[in-house]
Amino acid sequence: MLPALLGNALEPVTASICREIPLIKKKLEDAGALGAAMSGSGPTVFGLFPGLKEASRAAQRLPAGLGRVAVARFCRRAVTWRRLGSRP
Repeated sequence: MLPALLGNALEPVTASICREIPLIKKKLEDAGALGAAMSGSGPTVFGLFPGLKEASRAAQRLPAGLGRVAVARFCRRAVTWRRLGSRP
């Protein structure tokens, strides 16, 4: 279900120029991501994992040639702001 919710209208265009994007998405999904997508106009690609442990494990297993890899977590405060319908 999550992959169906992740979308970016610019991804097909950017992926046609930067062919690594679909490959990196596949590697993230193979490493356990619940979903993966390109961010903005690219070429940044992110994966959503069940937890910090799974994301850290996946980051260590990704091939070195993919570029910079970072592990981040959601900020609970941002989720609270969204739930209240206001912005910081």
